[in-house]
Amino acid sequence: MSSNGNGNKLALAKVPTFAIQALTDDQAAIMAEVFEEERPSLFDFDELKIPAGGAQNWAIEDETGEEKTAKTIDGILVATQRVRAYYAEGFSGESKPPDCYSPNASDGIGAPGGTCADCPFSQWGSAVNEKGEASGGQACSERRHCLILLPDSVLPMFLDVPPTSVKAIKQYGFRLGGKGVRTNAVLTQFGLEKGKSGSFEYSKLTLKNLGPLPPELAARIADYSGRMQALLQTGVSVAERLEPETAEE
Repeated sequence: MSSNGNGNKLALAKVPTFAIQALTDDQAAIMAEVFEEERPSLFDFDELKIPAGGAQNWAIEDETGEEKTAKTIDGILVATQRVRAYYAEGFSGESKPPDCYSPNASDGIGAPGGTCADCPFSQWGSAVNEKGEASGGQACSERRHCLILLPDSVLPMFLDVPPTSVKAIKQYGFRLGGKGVRTNAVLTQFGLEKGKSGSFEYSKLTLKNLGPLPPELAARIADYSGRMQALLQTGVSVAERLEPETAEE
């Protein structure tokens, strides 16, 4: 319990025990060595997918491979990275590399390549629909790659945040930062809500701060997050798991 300065007591959210808390310093060091030696790709991690069509339930596989659904998921947002991807003929849903991509949303690799801020395809209004009409969005869409640590694992899950949910995660980080708090220092509840753009319905990410992490866990997560952030910045192509979602707010 803590006070808000007026004598009223504020209840702190109960933070679950995370598996990473059970790691000894030696075990944590070994895990770091394995990461350094094996150089895992983002796509080696289990993926948490934002569903299509406005669905509002997460689907997660447990250790037996059985799929379970949940309205919300509580975890720690340990790392995020801005990325961009451009398909000259539009994204078809096939597993093919984009014509141009940026692992940092600043420097494009491919055609046309160059500085993203100066690229005409990153400007609002550059996107077109299937009829060739301007849709108001960006031809080169900005996304977020995120790593989320759940209580029952020492490895994070990968979340590819589509353009329609970028605003939500951006605002969440901005509001926490405005209070001098990092996203990896709080327990976050990840939910879903239905969004709509014209006749197109989609599932939109929601984030809620459930409260600060205990000091000992926060200290361990701070070091862990640094390693995970470095992994996000290795320049992995964004092509493999992009979903065919083009609507933007």
